Formats: sequence, structure tokens, C-alpha cells
Amino acid sequence: MRVKGQQFVLSLFSPTNEKRGLDEVDGPTYELPASLLQDIGALPKGAVFSVFKKQHAREAAKVYNFLIECDEDTYLRATPKLQEKLNEGLFMYALSIVLFHRECGVVLPPSWQIAPRQFFTTSHIAAYRGKASTQKPDQEPKEFLTGSLRDPEFRLAWFREDVGLNDHHWTWHQVYPSDGKGTPPETKDRQGELFYYMHQQMLARYDAERLAVGLMRVLPLQQPDEPILEGYDAHLTDHYGVEQYSARPAGMVLASDLTDPDKPYTIQEHKQYINRLVDAIKMGFFIKEDGSQEKVTIDNLGAAVDSTIDSPNRKLYGCVHGKGHDLIGLVTDPDGRYRQSPGPMGSTMTAVRDPVFYRHHKFFDNMFYEHKSGLDPYTKGELEFPNISVDGILVQTKDETEPNILKTFSEKRRVQVQEAFFHDADQKKLKKLPHTKVEVEVNTVSHIEFEYKLTVTNNSSEEVDGVFRIFLAPRHDELGGEYKLEAQRRLFIEMDKFAKTLPHAFIGYTHYAQALGSTGCSQLNGRRSAKEDGNRVFETFSFKFLLDND
Repeated sequence: MRVKGQQFVLSLFSPTNEKRGLDEVDGPTYELPASLLQDIGALPKGAVFSVFKKQHAREAAKVYNFLIECDEDTYLRATPKLQEKLNEGLFMYALSIVLFHRECGVVLPPSWQIAPRQFFTTSHIAAYRGKASTQKPDQEPKEFLTGSLRDPEFRLAWFREDVGLNDHHWTWHQVYPSDGKGTPPETKDRQGELFYYMHQQMLARYDAERLAVGLMRVLPLQQPDEPILEGYDAHLTDHYGVEQYSARPAGMVLASDLTDPDKPYTIQEHKQYINRLVDAIKMGFFIKEDGSQEKVTIDNLGAAVDSTIDSPNRKLYGCVHGKGHDLIGLVTDPDGRYRQSPGPMGSTMTAVRDPVFYRHHKFFDNMFYEHKSGLDPYTKGELEFPNISVDGILVQTKDETEPNILKTFSEKRRVQVQEAFFHDADQKKLKKLPHTKVEVEVNTVSHIEFEYKLTVTNNSSEEVDGVFRIFLAPRHDELGGEYKLEAQRRLFIEMDKFAKTLPHAFIGYTHYAQALGSTGCSQLNGRRSAKEDGNRVFETFSFKFLLDND
């Protein structure tokens, strides 16, 4: 069998219906198994796919589990067949999960190359394409802006719309699919807890930035039917540049009924699921489907909120996280009468651009905090590390100026997009344009490289293995008062985590803060190893876009 592995995979992300990839595999014609065919194909081509719709996610799970578990020959023959049959967005989602979890010796393109129009407008990409094709470097396209300073939330558009941040959120949900993987399907270790922690870190980071520009910390979207004060327009389209994400004016209220073609859903149902979760936290146990009780932990609470297969009872506790995304995404056209596309909250690739994303997750973060507040505190013995003392820590930048000052700056960088397809409005189909390397310019926040200098003493008689975790937190609140630890600990941002073996009688340690977090602006021009990213625990996000530069 002859397969050009990387080219084969890249061809599968094409939005056209060309049968590229089939001619890369020698052998007899392959037919998909009937057992798989009966479970897929429900979502038609051209429809908007959303992982927050459980029926979409479950169909995708059938696909990616089949491709992860089958042999190499079947994988190579079945994948192009599935591309022909499946909804385009569903196929892209499933194939991405396969490449994160299957050891197939290829690398997954970054999300902004897989779906560039979910990061940049079609006109913006076209402008840079025109610049590249005409070789006129002085013709700079206009800066891509989604608002103005008339909207206070626009002050942090640079953060929410960061390419690395949006890629991180999409990647996390690819690595940790809520329907698990395998037969029988299983989630990853502590997936519910990591769902909580990852989003909590995003909120802590966002709150720190809000304080830096004079905004209040994020207020939770306390009731699903309260007005959404923040408006937002992403100015983006779907994968093909056809359907534009709907804009949400300020002050919108969720409709009482969501007319989903598979399962209608009401705000009243949503409130009932939320109330049952709150009751479980207060009582300390979930009620399982068989009527038995299961003690609430941070892990199964995360599973219940995200409605993964580990949820104690999906029927009783619903899918409040995903349905919240769905309801907000469809707020301008909940019953589809105007044939609008959902807003950016309906996709993991675009949701973090929307200010309401943080309010939605702040509500759940408060729920997790309520659970954690009811736990017994750690004892001194549980927190101590015998014979090891940390006697000092400082941060030093490479320019060796005053310690404990991190220097940030804004810079323009170029990211490459694989932009060879545009929608032909006249012929009502996608057409392939002559290939031109397209690089889009983005604004990023970076920093002067720095290192941690720690004074650590090992007083034991042998070497000791330990893990260092370093956090950063704002000192002052919105009124200029100094935070007390109880309030401040929810704002702790994990900057770094690393393991170190400390020899006997060891004193002192220096660690260079060069590879921070999991994805981010430091990787804007590179691809990721599918195997590496599939095995990595994405529990925090990149600290590469570090602090506001004011």
C-alpha cells in the first residue's frame, strides 16, 4: 500500500467534494460496514455542526471511535468514504479527534489552517491573498476589528480574539471529548476535574486583564432568562465562507423555547437541571439512574456539568454547559424562522471570542466554588513537604533589569493559512483557486523572556522528587483595596509547572520560563504533533500572551 501520510491527511480537510486521498491508496474498493452506516448520516451536508448539540456529538463519536480502533488499512480506506457521506463540520471534528488520539505518524494542522474563516473574515483573507499574489508589500489590508471603544468590552477584544487562545479552547475539547473514546467509551483520567480547572484558569486570567484596564471582574450569567447585557458580532463565517455567525445586540433575552429538530428544549427545563445540580451540591450526593446515591466530588461534578459519559445521571442533570452554549448561540433566531446561523457561542473554535462566554462559565465556576467551600480544609500534614523548604523566589528577565517585573509588549506576527478555496456565489459551489501562500497579520502580546530563581533546600538524607507550581495573582481589587487570600485564591493564574529531582543538601534552583502552557502565540507558525498533543494534559492554557501592555 502506498500512502503519502501527511498529504493524505491534509487532503481530508478539504471543503470540496473531490475524491482526493482515494487515489493515494492501492487496493480494492472499500465499503463502510453496515453497523456503522446505521448510526451516521443523520446530520445532512451543509447543516451547521455544533459539538454542544448532543445528537451531533454522539454521531461524531461513532465515527471517531471507529477510526481510532480500526486497523491501518481500514483507516486509510474508510476515511475518504466517510468524508463523502458525512456533514462537513462533523467530519472535521471527528477526524481531528482521531488525529489527536491515533498514532498514525502525522501532525494535525493548526485550527486556523483547518478553518481559517473561523479566525479571520473572508474579505480579510482575500485581501492578504491579493497582496501575496500581486507581490505588493506596501498594500497593507485594513486591521480586522470587531467593535469600537463605544463598547467597554472591546478593551479586551485583543485577548478574547487571540488566535492562540481560541485554538487552545478548541484543542482542549478535541483532546477531552465528552462522549469519551473507545469501546466501551471511556473519558480520560480526572476529565471532569480538568474541565473545571481549565475554565477556572481562563476566568482567572480574564479577570486579571479586566482589572488591568479598569473593568469589573466577570459577573455570572445568574439566570438563563436574564438580559444579556453584552452584545457581540464576530464578523466571521463558517468553514466555507457561506453562513455568517449571527450578531447579538446588547440586551437580548433567551427565548422560552428552543425549537431543536431532534428535541425541543425550554428555559424551564434548563432551570430545573441547574436546580438539581445545586441541590446535589448542598446535599453532598447525586442521585443515579438506579436511585442510588453517589458522593459529589470535583470530578463527577465537572462530568455532570459537561454531561460527559461519566455524569452520575445525564437524564436527571441534563447538559447545562452545552445547552447554555446552544441557547445563547441561537438567541437571535431560536426557532429558525429567519434561517440564521448560530452565534459564535455555538462552536468551541469561536466561543471564547464572545464576552458572554466568560459570564456563562463564571456561573459554573461559582457552582464549583460552592462545592469546594463545603469540603474539609487540608490539614497541615497534607500540605507539608517534609525536609524541603522554599526560602525564596524571584523572577528575572533576560535584560537583567529590576527583578520581579515582567515586561510585556505588543507585536505584529504573521500566521499562515491554507487558503485555496472560496465560495462561488454564481455557481453556488466551492471552487479551487490557484494556490498562493497566504499569511495573515495578527496582533499579539508577548514578553521579554524570564526565569525563576528559587532558593530551595533539601534537608533530607537522600534525593527527593518534587513538582513546582508557580502562580501569579493581582494584588488589588476594583476599588484599589488589597485582596485577602480567600478572595485572591480564585484569581491565581498557574504560570508554570515542572518536576525536579532535588539532590541531598541541595540549595538553589533556576528554571527558564520558555515553554509556558499548552498552546499559544509562540506556536502560531508551527504544526503540532498529533501524538504529542493527544497524550498531553491540557489543563491550563498558554501564558505566552502575558499581561496587558499598558
